[in-house]
Amino acid sequence: MLLEKKKNKKNIKVSRMQKLKEGLKPGEIIRLSYDEAFCIMFGNPDHLSILTSLLSKILQVEYEELEGKITLIPRSVPNETVGEYLTERDVVVKIDTNDEKKVLLEVNIRSGFYNSVINRNIHYLEEEAVSGISQNTSYEDSRTVILVNFNNFSIHDNGKIFDEYLYRNEEGEILTDKRKILNINIEKCYDAWYNKDVFKGDFNSYEMDLLLLSAALWTNREEEFRKVIDNIEIDKKIKREIMEVLLRMKENADLVRRYRDYELEEERTEKGIRNEIRENAIKETKQEMVLAMYTNNEPFDKIQKYSGLSQEEIKEIINNSKTR
Repeated sequence: MLLEKKKNKKNIKVSRMQKLKEGLKPGEIIRLSYDEAFCIMFGNPDHLSILTSLLSKILQVEYEELEGKITLIPRSVPNETVGEYLTERDVVVKIDTNDEKKVLLEVNIRSGFYNSVINRNIHYLEEEAVSGISQNTSYEDSRTVILVNFNNFSIHDNGKIFDEYLYRNEEGEILTDKRKILNINIEKCYDAWYNKDVFKGDFNSYEMDLLLLSAALWTNREEEFRKVIDNIEIDKKIKREIMEVLLRMKENADLVRRYRDYELEEERTEKGIRNEIRENAIKETKQEMVLAMYTNNEPFDKIQKYSGLSQEEIKEIINNSKTR
């Protein structure tokens, strides 16, 4: 009976992995949080109206103010120092207005690596900040650079869905609003829409639409996607265009295969992160146990028995606590 239960568990695990390797199920779509899908939707010069709609919500201006003024910049940016294409952004846009703007759109999944997102953010902004600026150029004369991150995690645990960062001095004064980082937690956006919390929040119409667009990035269900898009204030023609692009992606077998491979890798990564968190928690618990028993003058062999650690490991924990 025990062997049969183990066999059934094994079959469940195999079937789950097999499910990920297969194509899309009925009603399923490719998540737009998958960076290739994101670029197809928002980084295609043949569908600038979709990108323009997103940017109008980010910048909080009317669609007509941006229409015909957007230029897509190739994803790969040459690194002049080494002569190689090293820096990749998901979508880079130049907006030709009186106050020229450059907007960088990024999708960042894998919450265990949020520190690398922060490092990249700083690198991107600094790279753009020095581009085309001479020693005598003031911030006010430079172009605006906005980096928008669509994350499935929060950079800081402040509960915000939209988290904006600007250059400030030590007193907290804003040095310039020409350099901005906007972090959007797309998973929180989805939860807010799904639980109808979005309608309770203190959002203006642009923020509401941006929240809904961000929520649409996180769902993998076509029905949900349609419902979210239906609630956004954009032209019906653009909504149809969005759905057409989405459904074409769904029919692309090679894209679906790459998406499934990506999902498998994400699952392995998340499993590794969970295991690491669990192992660290066990390690910390054992360290606390060792120090508590040592402080209470428990025999060394008893500490070793209850902690399951070697003599060397126990001595290291005790010595490290003395040096703090």
